[in-house]
Formats: sequence, structure tokens, C-alpha cells
Amino acid sequence: HHPRSISSLSYVFSMYKLSEDKAAKILTDLVSTIPEKVASAGKILFFGEHIFKTPEARAKLEPIRTFLASQYRDLGTISGEVIVKNSQLAMGEAAYKSVVAR
Repeated sequence: HHPRSISSLSYVFSMYKLSEDKAAKILTDLVSTIPEKVASAGKILFFGEHIFKTPEARAKLEPIRTFLASQYRDLGTISGEVIVKNSQLAMGEAAYKSVVAR
């Protein structure tokens, strides 16, 4: 479902003529309003990283990455940043497999 969701979300941003910068800010603001923050923030980060091409827009997603990493700080053996990176890779692999399996 991810590739279709990504193109749908990308379409919405272009339909409203939002710059990547503005759209990235919207996604970052959205994360702060969601009760189920960790799971949703991970998906939002995934979508943002696959939609936005400009370094400026991707930089605007950094607060989401920082928030996610901070959720895993107390594990000690592995950094929150590594966990976030690995979960993003896992989401990408799952999206790829769902497309290829069709």
C-alpha cells in the first residue's frame, strides 16, 4: 500500500500547490498532534522521505526523526537513531515486497 499512499499524498501536496518546504512543515506539525505518536510518526517520516526531493524539505523532517530517536534512548545497547533508521528500512522493504508480490 505504501507506494500508492506515497503518490496519493504527493498528489494532494501538489494539488494544493504546496512547496516541499511547506508540506514538510505540515507533516512535522502533524506529528505533534497525534496521540499514537510513535507508529504514526514513523509512517509520516517514511512518506516524507520518499516524497520530498529537496534537502530543505528533508531537513524539516528532522524533528520527527529526533522525536522517534528519543523514544528509544533508554535501551542503552543501540542508539535511537539506529532503531529509527532500521525501522524506516523495514517499512521500505515491506512496501517493496507488497508491490512485487502483486
